[in-house]
Amino acid sequence: MSVELYLDYFSQPSRAVLAFCIETSIPHTIKEIRLAKNEQFSESFLKISPWGTVPAIVHNNQSISESHSILTYLCEEFNLTEPWYPVSRPIRTKINTYLHWHHHNVRGPLGIYIFNKFMGPRFYGTKYNEEMNSRLEADQKVVLQYLDEILATQFAARTTEISIADFSLYCELSQGFILKMDFSGYGNLAKWMERIQKFRGIKEAHRVFDKLLPKIKL
Repeated sequence: MSVELYLDYFSQPSRAVLAFCIETSIPHTIKEIRLAKNEQFSESFLKISPWGTVPAIVHNNQSISESHSILTYLCEEFNLTEPWYPVSRPIRTKINTYLHWHHHNVRGPLGIYIFNKFMGPRFYGTKYNEEMNSRLEADQKVVLQYLDEILATQFAARTTEISIADFSLYCELSQGFILKMDFSGYGNLAKWMERIQKFRGIKEAHRVFDKLLPKIKL
């Protein structure tokens, strides 16, 4: 049965799930939810995603929200564990560790930073917070340096092969292109990004995002 995928192209986790579906040829139908238009708060969507967050999927009459929960579900449901979410317990533990770590340590310093500086004031009526901006910029340096060291010899979850962690990380970092963030100062990270962005799923999932980027005025 085809997966109904509810997403916003400017949502980093949405692009990660879409990229995985495309890369692994999971049959899916896109249902766009425009966050800037508050479509996530519609009565029909809240029945699918109770917190009004994207991405969300409906598959086999089951609703699932939260991108990492969706990604692990898809790996197992469609028998796509290797290499994305291997059955090997030590390797899967590494991936799970990254997926939990990602929210506070990558999505915070990057995603919240971009929301505070641009997305919030531009689309959601929030006010820019200078103190928060300074704190998140400091956090960014720490986490990007840490990732740069890992990616010198391994993938995002310290694995020897690509996993769902890499798609999740790439899509979070690509959000930085809204603010024209430059990752060239982190050589290993930059090389890893060049490698990941060549995947068909990543390319296709960013097609709408990349098309709209030049139209954004900071």
